[in-house]
Amino acid sequence: MRDPSSPREIGSCDTPQYALDVEVVGGYAYVTTEDGLRIIDVSDPSSPQEVGFHSALWEFEDMEVVRHYAYVVVKNRGLSIIDVSDPAFSWEVGSCKIQGWATDVEVVGGYAYVATRDGLRIIDVNGPSSPQEVGSYVLASASDVEILGHYAYVASDYRGLLVIDVSNPYFPREVGSCKIPGRAKDVEIAEGYAYVATEDGLLIIDVSVPNFPREVSSYTPLREVKDVEVAGGYAYVATEDGLWIIDVSKPAFPREVGLYKIPRSPAEVNDVEVVGNYAYVAAGWAGLRVIDVSSPTSPREVSSYDALQYSKDVKVVGNYAYVVDVMGGFFVLWLKSAAAQLGQASGQVRDTISGIGIAVVNIEVRGLTSASATIGPSRNYNLSLPVGTYTFSVSVPDYQTQTEACVEVAAGQATWLDFDLDPQPHFPITGSSLFGVGRGVA
Repeated sequence: MRDPSSPREIGSCDTPQYALDVEVVGGYAYVTTEDGLRIIDVSDPSSPQEVGFHSALWEFEDMEVVRHYAYVVVKNRGLSIIDVSDPAFSWEVGSCKIQGWATDVEVVGGYAYVATRDGLRIIDVNGPSSPQEVGSYVLASASDVEILGHYAYVASDYRGLLVIDVSNPYFPREVGSCKIPGRAKDVEIAEGYAYVATEDGLLIIDVSVPNFPREVSSYTPLREVKDVEVAGGYAYVATEDGLWIIDVSKPAFPREVGLYKIPRSPAEVNDVEVVGNYAYVAAGWAGLRVIDVSSPTSPREVSSYDALQYSKDVKVVGNYAYVVDVMGGFFVLWLKSAAAQLGQASGQVRDTISGIGIAVVNIEVRGLTSASATIGPSRNYNLSLPVGTYTFSVSVPDYQTQTEACVEVAAGQATWLDFDLDPQPHFPITGSSLFGVGRGVA
């Protein structure tokens, strides 16, 4: 974002009921409200139009949009799968009743992992019209779940962080846990560490060996942590007191380097989205605040948009911020001049054999000096790029590199591009050595 210092509203769409959450995928905004899922066409951001609505989703908790389906969890109903391939005619293709109060959902490799007040439920969604619960792990009050490789990292109100082996979804098993003070509310995984938000602060747990998670540090002078985003060696923590910036480049020694306090009361931060050198903050009664974090030790507000009643969630795609206002509906804010048009490339990098999304990837976009991909909770990568035609090269250790040429990125649009990587072949080695006969190496 070259100049987010003067955001202005260019479009809005009223929602009859309270708006709660938003996901933006492929030119559409998927907005959950108290009475259902609303699909808004944002291909022309200046004129967002509601094109689809699916009701019967009262008491919404969480949503993921993956390709042509929206996976929605509802408190006492379970998982609902909505076909959004034709947004004007969205319809529920399948549902799965789940025991317990559902709180969070992750969709990876043909399975939906649902955190509930009774534990972790695993739903086979390879056939969206007939989702089936195939496995479960009982525990008290799971509040959040993250999937990385063959493991589910579950934040539990009363047991802390649990690591569950889900390599066989039919028989998930706990392989490690770490008891923590306070109630765990949210978990983010980055570079071998779990960042766990609690009522009292942020805990950092080494999960490089999933069987032996161990707390390495904590930062506790925080109140009511609501969201955590980890980027570039810093944790951006949304709390009731404001936005805290914590240096976690040395996870064993986290230290506060910056604090931004909302210049209004009550000063709460509901959501934070970090893109480049800016943090976009949904600040409740204080609207949207744009914070320059290029110098994390001295964050400064460069702009704000106050004409919102209560901002709950924000997503930034290209030149635009998409904001959910609980009582005011859905808003599109223009963040920069049209002179530097941006588009988005999104998709998944998957293991060909397992179909599971790979969380740590290197994506080279030829024609640019650099490009940094953000991996979202659903294992989708997201790249904001100048308009143009590019060649993508994707590499992951122990996998064969894959290249895709002539990828077009259009202004304000999302280009979906998946990569399925084959593991590097391993060749048996035989022969003799000074110490005996060599054996094949798998």
